[in-house]
Amino acid sequence: MSDKQAAKALNQSFEQIADNRYDITDYKSGSEASRGLAETHEQLSDAYVVAGANQADAVNEAASASEKEKSPSAAALPEDCVFDEDTQE
Repeated sequence: MSDKQAAKALNQSFEQIADNRYDITDYKSGSEASRGLAETHEQLSDAYVVAGANQADAVNEAASASEKEKSPSAAALPEDCVFDEDTQE
């Protein structure tokens, strides 16, 4: 295949892909471009879901750490601020 033929074939592939939008039937399509589009869509979707889950975990961890900072434990309080259950003071 000459360089000119290869460039033409590549350009046709680009046009075929650019003209397509994902459709659920692409998985079973006879077109290599459509099957590739379906696979790429699935990979991107999976990556998006994983990234969202990771971001949610990070937000939850940050919120949990922030709550711990806001409510110090009794051990961190000065002795005169700790409630004594025996004396009720």
